Amino acid sequence: MKVNLLAATLAASLVTGAAAQMVKLPPAIEALSRTASETVDVTMDASMIRFAERFLSDRDPDQVKAKRILRGLNAIYVKTFEFSTDGAYTASDVDSVRDQLRAPEWSRIVQARDGKDNVEVFTKIRGGEIDGMLVLATEPRELTIVQIDGPIRPEELASLNGRVGLPRIRIGKTK
Repeated sequence: MKVNLLAATLAASLVTGAAAQMVKLPPAIEALSRTASETVDVTMDASMIRFAERFLSDRDPDQVKAKRILRGLNAIYVKTFEFSTDGAYTASDVDSVRDQLRAPEWSRIVQARDGKDNVEVFTKIRGGEIDGMLVLATEPRELTIVQIDGPIRPEELASLNGRVGLPRIRIGKTK
């Protein structure tokens, strides 16, 4: 499955601070799983994250770094829908998520477009610290929403790519 999240891995690393009020996925988004040809649904609360840490080695430097990152997280949510045709979801479906990401609590800090592909990164600021993050990636045949709740630094995020139940995210175009 192609997951083209140009900035998702980097952006997910921007979360710091206390637990954020997470964005609720509207029923129209949840219903997309019935029409999608492929879906990924990852829901990891704090107890599942602590459990996943046990499977990482204390000897591999990348896995040690991943453990350190996971230790501070409260939750990770990933929803990916891949469709066999264009137009399986609408702009209003996506807008129902964006509508929850309004100022002054939320700010869009990244938007990357490439033709019909679009990646947006939103952060929630509280007390001068980033307190939540959401990545919204849309393509004609794919929709991905990633939420991470808990402190994480940009330089450490790559350690989680493809680990502890998270999908491997390829950055940039592939042939």
